[in-house]
Amino acid sequence: MNIDTGQIHHFDSEEALRAFKKDLAQRDQRLVELSDHEARTLKPMSNGRRKNWMRNQPCPCGSGSKFKKCCWSSYS
Repeated sequence: MNIDTGQIHHFDSEEALRAFKKDLAQRDQRLVELSDHEARTLKPMSNGRRKNWMRNQPCPCGSGSKFKKCCWSSYS
């Protein structure tokens, strides 16, 4: 999921994912990887609701803190 926009992206190959990440890095945007369950849960939500949902989830860095208290500022 793109943290800046809340868009969910799906990639069929690692090569496509690497190319997309490279493009996002050039635009100074970042992705957070979602599990299949999270992607299915978030898909019906609007982009804005998805983005705010992520704020209250455990941080992807593994610190155990909420994303908004840990790495949110480095993504936004």
